[in-house]
Amino acid sequence: MSTGPVWIQVPELAGTEEGQAIRLRFWIAACGLHVPLALLLQAQPAAGVLHGLAALLFGLYSAVRGRVDRAAQAAAYIAGAEVLWRMTGASLFWEYGKYALVLIFAAAIVRSPAWRVPPLPLAYFVVLLPSCLLTLLSLEAEEARRQISFNLSGPLALAVSVWFFANCRLSRPECAQVLLAYVAPLVSVVTITVTATYLSGPIVFGTNSNFASSGGFGPNQVASSLGLGVLFGVLFLALVPELALGGRLFLLSLVVLCGVQSAMTFSRSGLILTLLAGMVGVLFLRRDPKLVLRVALCAAAGYGLVAGVISPALDSFTGGALSRRFESRNLSHRDDLVLADLAIWLENPVGGSGPGVAKSERAARTHSSSIAHTEFSRLLSDHGLFGLVAMGLLLAMGLWMLRRAEAGGHRAFVAVMVTWSLVYMAVNGMRLVAPALLLGFGALQWKARIAGRKFFLKEAA
Repeated sequence: MSTGPVWIQVPELAGTEEGQAIRLRFWIAACGLHVPLALLLQAQPAAGVLHGLAALLFGLYSAVRGRVDRAAQAAAYIAGAEVLWRMTGASLFWEYGKYALVLIFAAAIVRSPAWRVPPLPLAYFVVLLPSCLLTLLSLEAEEARRQISFNLSGPLALAVSVWFFANCRLSRPECAQVLLAYVAPLVSVVTITVTATYLSGPIVFGTNSNFASSGGFGPNQVASSLGLGVLFGVLFLALVPELALGGRLFLLSLVVLCGVQSAMTFSRSGLILTLLAGMVGVLFLRRDPKLVLRVALCAAAGYGLVAGVISPALDSFTGGALSRRFESRNLSHRDDLVLADLAIWLENPVGGSGPGVAKSERAARTHSSSIAHTEFSRLLSDHGLFGLVAMGLLLAMGLWMLRRAEAGGHRAFVAVMVTWSLVYMAVNGMRLVAPALLLGFGALQWKARIAGRKFFLKEAA
């Protein structure tokens, strides 16, 4: 038996190298280090470059060594740190997180002898390429390159992520560590937002998203990242029922902090996405009455805490603005952007206008934003009928993942990943690498026992 405080002990593998516990001390220390890291990155944004490169190099090293479990952890860590780097002004190019994920997963794929290419993600990305010719013909070379990179880096990351995870098999403890790898850098995000919200002077709260309480960065991205942290924390508790009390309290504290700060950005999508994905996941547990009862009791306890303690306190702090914000049905001009995209598509029905070409027309039609908030309408305006095919392939990927998943907990896990990813793309586009990571995560196959260090299907068979 392993010694020391543990998150989980795998009974049938106790005492083996493969069955090592997820150590509580390690994760508490890792999360704790992200508090001073946040302060360092705020004071010295250049340190963010070293931080980002270190995460990428660790992922590449793990991939080359055949440790795809750690490669997945590195990619999840980068996804969690993406908003941190942006909000602290790190000198990393905007789409760094997406291309870092592509490099890590591509290295793992090349390293493995299992070269099975899932047709759906490959076809999804390929059908988006013809419209790039229109961008090259319509814009100057450098601007065309920027627009193609900005608009297609998300689809590329998504396709590679699904390819990687579709050929990967991890145990539940390894999946749990991937979830924690995403949550760890959110401690830095929470540190910055807590400081900005409660320690940096009074904030005027209205009925719109609040940049001040979001640490001076985009509330939409901050709220989505923290909301996903809540979801991953809850999923960890579900994957690791043997979690010791100390670890459970520690993780629940992080979940509450992430949830509170997501709400305090006044961007509603972060918590709504988490709630919706969780509800869909529960639907796939209906055949397990005991588990459904446990989930219902936990949900009731969580609702009581939020409704009875947290919500009144936050509403008092914001002068009632928080409740007014979440009760509002204002779509923040997303409906206008969708209508503008549809009008642009009707003018360019076959090939679309080309990735990024419709920015000026979208801004002129909406008088609000030149960037689409909905990936599905962007696919139509930028790619035309090719974008419509791409949408169909995205939905087909989700259905394929659900069909290949084992009934019960695994299928519920897949449903949560697919739902969060697709709904995020529907309301926020592909501003973050997170939807690409999660849709890929939905293609992951679980294994009950850890057979070795290399987990590609061909090698584990």
